[in-house]
Amino acid sequence: MSDQNYKIGKELKHEWYLIIIFLLIIAVTILAYPHLPEKIVTHWNLESKPDGFSSRFTGVSLIPFITLGIYGLMLVAPLLDPRKENYVKFLKAYRLIKLGIFLFLLGTQLLIIAFNLGYNVNIGKIITLGLGVLFALLGTYLPQIKHNYFIGIKTPWTLANEKVWQQTHRLGGKLFLISGFLIMLSVFLPDKPRFWLLMILLIGSSFIAMVYSYFLFKNEQK
Repeated sequence: MSDQNYKIGKELKHEWYLIIIFLLIIAVTILAYPHLPEKIVTHWNLESKPDGFSSRFTGVSLIPFITLGIYGLMLVAPLLDPRKENYVKFLKAYRLIKLGIFLFLLGTQLLIIAFNLGYNVNIGKIITLGLGVLFALLGTYLPQIKHNYFIGIKTPWTLANEKVWQQTHRLGGKLFLISGFLIMLSVFLPDKPRFWLLMILLIGSSFIAMVYSYFLFKNEQK
C-alpha cells in the first residue's frame, strides 16, 4: 500500500488492539449476562441515583452496538470524505482518538455491569473522570487533525477555509485540554455542581471555538 492512500484492510491490521477491546466488551457482557437481574439500571440522575431501567438484554447490548457503529463509521469515513487524502497526515492522532473512545465505552460497560451486579460504584464520579481524560486526549490531538468533513471542529467557516481550520483547532485543542483537566478535578465536587461545571466546560469550549472560527473567517475575507 502507498503511504499516500488510506485502506480499510491496513487499518484493521494496524488497529488489532481496538478489535481486542471490542471482543473484551462482548466477552465481559456474555459472562455477566446470566448473573444480571431481568431488569437493570441504565440511567442515573444528577445525584448518581438510578432513574432509568431497561430489560437485561437491551441494557447490556447498547454499548456493544454503539462501539461497533462508531468504529464502522470512523473506519469508512476517510473513504467517503472529499478530503480523504488528508487522513494519512493525521492517522496517528485519528487512531489514538479511536482508542480513547473505545476505552471509555469499555469502562462504561464495566460500570453498568458492576453496578447491576451489586457492586458499590459511584457512576457519576467515574464517568466524569473518564470524560475528563477523553477530553484531555481530544485536546492534545485536535491541533494535528487536518482539514476534513468528518472529525474535528466543523463549522461553516472552518470547512470553507483551511487556515481558519488550523487556527481554530489550535485554540480548540487548548480549550479541550484545559476543560479535560478541570473535569477530572471536578470529581471532588458534589454531584450537582460537578454536572453543571461539566456542561459549562463542554458547551463553553465548543461555543468559543465556533465563534473564534467565525471571526477568523471574516478577518481572512478582509
